[in-house]
Amino acid sequence: MAPEIHLKIGYNGTSVDLFAASVILFIMCAGNPAFEFATPKDDFYKTLCTNKHKHFWMSHLQNN
Repeated sequence: MAPEIHLKIGYNGTSVDLFAASVILFIMCAGNPAFEFATPKDDFYKTLCTNKHKHFWMSHLQNN
């Protein structure tokens, strides 16, 4: 689910659909989810939210 839904705040349907599509595409390409939950408590999700993209990708490359 999109972060907005987890946080129970208002959301734009188009943004939520785009988020869902990107999660599905990531799984199709990488073979595993990018993160477990789209919440600030998830370490992988947190790295994306804090613009630590290099760390995110390096962590995923090490896991494969």
